[in-house]
Amino acid sequence: MNLPQVFMIGWEFPPHNSGGLGTACHGLITSLSNLNIPQTFVLPKALPLGAAYLQFCSPTLPNVQQIHINMELKPYSGMTREQSVYLKRKPSAGSMIEDAYAYAEVVGHMAARFPHNLIHSHDWMTYPAAFAANNVSHMPTILHVHSTEFDRTLNGAVNQQIAEIEYESLQRADQIIAVSNYTKQMVANKYAVDPNKIAVVHNGVDLSLQRQIYISNEELQSFAKGRKLVIFMGRLTAQKGPDYFIAIASQIARAVPNVLFVVAGDGDMYNQIIMQSAQQNLTGKLLYAGFLRDRQREFLYRRADLFIMPSVSEPFGIVALEAAAAYTPIIISKQSGVSEVMPFALSANYWDTDDLAGKAITILQNPELAQSLVNQGLGAVENINWHQAAQKCVHIYNQVLG
Repeated sequence: MNLPQVFMIGWEFPPHNSGGLGTACHGLITSLSNLNIPQTFVLPKALPLGAAYLQFCSPTLPNVQQIHINMELKPYSGMTREQSVYLKRKPSAGSMIEDAYAYAEVVGHMAARFPHNLIHSHDWMTYPAAFAANNVSHMPTILHVHSTEFDRTLNGAVNQQIAEIEYESLQRADQIIAVSNYTKQMVANKYAVDPNKIAVVHNGVDLSLQRQIYISNEELQSFAKGRKLVIFMGRLTAQKGPDYFIAIASQIARAVPNVLFVVAGDGDMYNQIIMQSAQQNLTGKLLYAGFLRDRQREFLYRRADLFIMPSVSEPFGIVALEAAAAYTPIIISKQSGVSEVMPFALSANYWDTDDLAGKAITILQNPELAQSLVNQGLGAVENINWHQAAQKCVHIYNQVLG
């Protein structure tokens, strides 16, 4: 049996990431490295020099050589200016699809330079790159589905070009990894893929990264002192359901005195959410924190009395694991992959804002229930880690390599 030597293709990686995919790549690649799996990880990143690419190794990832290709790749059409700055990416003159194919051309050249016997690619933007590499090395290709065009767009308004890239790539792949059974069903039903070709590897959470952040009790208690705090964490896009969060918040505010809501995230629905919150008489009761990272994000998780994730179509939902790991009770939509690994969590259909609000009010008014949910959450996240995900990936690699 050949040992896996993985040519890994991504489009974001901490600390320059805009969402959950970068977090997932970091967790998986780190744990694969800990299992002594050699990896070449290719990533687009604007470099402060004229070189075509930069090759380097990190002492924290001893089995990973990173290849930063000197180019820009827009992760989302609704990416804000602040996210572009943080990601160190300049606005591209081309479309997302043009960028993806430009990236693919360079990745193909990289595949000829760096030995590998397996290609592992993350989400649609890297699928053309995966098969550009495959055309050079002819190695088995695994596509890792973190979301689909049918998750990201609603009411049938899919980008047909992106959907076609996904369809053709998923048909051609030797193996598919989905982040949940929810996503596996989506891929099988929307892209006519044999379910036997799709393996499920749930995402994890890195407790060590969260717990190494020190925040004093005094600092936590000084924010919104004496008020119940309910938070939303995610992109302000239709997929994540921020408009449903506002509807839920309106009901909670009428039942729970002195409650404060915080919406942390950016996206194309920002202006709509501002108007909706005003119409729901939430002025003075709702704060917009923007796109948060690291310590700010962890601070909000720990200070919150309740985390609500009302996603319309959530392939997984790492933020729910992060909130639970920060000793916060959570409510999640049933239309999410994370519900498969957090069966204790209170959940409801995203459209049933009465049910979601009712559960939220019950938690906020019942400290014993809240503490019970916290304890169950902590027990669950202790066993949902990236080491398990990496072990499953290695098993898949060995099956593909035969």
